[in-house]
Amino acid sequence: VVSVMALVVVGATAAIVCVRVVQSQALHQAESSGKTIATNIVAPLVTPELYDLDPNAQKALDDKIRLRMDGSTILRIKVWSEDGRILYSDDTRLIGQSYPLDPDDRRVLEEGGADSDISDLSKSENSLEKTFGESLEVYVGTKDTEQRPILVETYFSVGRLHADEAALIRRIVPVVLAALLVLGLLLVPLAYTLASRVARYERERQAMIRLAVEASSAERRR
Repeated sequence: VVSVMALVVVGATAAIVCVRVVQSQALHQAESSGKTIATNIVAPLVTPELYDLDPNAQKALDDKIRLRMDGSTILRIKVWSEDGRILYSDDTRLIGQSYPLDPDDRRVLEEGGADSDISDLSKSENSLEKTFGESLEVYVGTKDTEQRPILVETYFSVGRLHADEAALIRRIVPVVLAALLVLGLLLVPLAYTLASRVARYERERQAMIRLAVEASSAERRR
C-alpha cells in the first residue's frame, strides 16, 4: 500500500513537472521564433528609408513578414524605433504612431536579447489587438542597417501555443506514467518476496524461541 501511494505521488509530481517543462519549452520556442524574425527578416530591411516611411521600403519589409506570417501562429508584428515610434506593422494604421515604451521593453531594446509576456490589452498601443484576445508578446532587441537599436514585437496566438503544449503533454506524460506503472508492477513481486522472507524468518525465530523455552524447561525439570 505504501509503495502504491508512493508511486501515485511520484506519478503526479512527474506529470506536473512534465507540464511545466513543456510550457517552458513552448515559451522558449516562441522566443526563439521571435529572435529569428527580428534578426533574419526584420533587421536587414530596417533602412533609413523605412524611418522616412518610404512606400518601397515598407513594401519590401511587408512582403517578407507576410510570407513568414502565412500559416503560422503569428498574429501581428510591430517594429519600434528607440524613440517609441512604430516604423512598421502589418496593420498599416499603426505605422508612424508613437507610444511610450515600458521600462522592460526599453531595457530589451537597449541591451538586446528577448522578453515575453501575455499581452496587456488595456494599453493604448494594443487597441487594435483586442480582437485577438489573449496572446503572447515576444520583444526582441536588435540593430537596423545603420546599427541603431530597434525593438521587434511579435504577437503569437496563445490558443495555438496551448494546443502545441497539449500535444506535447499527450506524448510525454503517458510515457512517464507508463514507466512508473511498469516500475510499480516490478516492485510488487519484489515486495511480496521480501514480505515472504520476513514472515519465514519470523516463523523460524519463533520456533527457535519455542525450542529454547522448551529446552530451558526440560533443564529445570532435570
